[in-house]
Amino acid sequence: MDYSQIPVKVVHLNTVDSTNNYIAKLVQMNNVDSGTVVLADFQTAGRGQRGTNWQSVSGENMIASLYVEWTTLDLAHQFRISMYVALGICKFLRAHNVEAMIKWPNDILVHSKKICGVLIENQSRGNLISSSVIGIGLNVNQLDFPDGINGISLSNLTGKSENVKFVALQLFQCIGEVIQQYQHYSFEWLAKSYCGFLYGFEAYVKAWEVNENQELVFKITGVTPMGLLQIETAEGKSRLLDLKEVHFVL
Repeated sequence: MDYSQIPVKVVHLNTVDSTNNYIAKLVQMNNVDSGTVVLADFQTAGRGQRGTNWQSVSGENMIASLYVEWTTLDLAHQFRISMYVALGICKFLRAHNVEAMIKWPNDILVHSKKICGVLIENQSRGNLISSSVIGIGLNVNQLDFPDGINGISLSNLTGKSENVKFVALQLFQCIGEVIQQYQHYSFEWLAKSYCGFLYGFEAYVKAWEVNENQELVFKITGVTPMGLLQIETAEGKSRLLDLKEVHFVL
């Protein structure tokens, strides 16, 4: 597939439980083409990383999922998909003069506030990833966020109201172009680009270490092909972190 042609089709819904769920049902019915985007004004059961709910005001933000089929992507290299998506989102935002950063693995921050969340659900066949449903929630026109939600939107940053569907088309085109560009590159080259946007890369940040129930100060030195975070603590100790081990303190 020529990923630079994403999206190949856009399905617009007023309300849905979850755009990821909607595509999953289309996959079960064998009724979806690679490159299809499902865009909704509102979802009643949006999901995020770590089992969290995705909250959004109806019609003001981009709630969408992309279905992508792969041909030669090894199961052990599935973290590349997170990297493609995060890079594509950052490149889209940088084109709007928004200095976005990636909070590992693929949340997108601006001024230490969350502007975008990603949920990727992969399907495998043998040792290969056969397809992915890539759910993205991007704050577009919402200006105010509930207490406890550390959010920011594109309109907060640009001072302009945006056409959500047009934003979605541009964003997924950026993601498709990144996939097309990087799919045959070495992991080292991809990781270098990804780490260039990574919050805490070569700079000390704070996180809460879940198992030890204590604050951890470290700088990120890289990521592994499996998606583990390579860090150096303030005491100079090198470690690997898995997703559920730490929560960043923003």
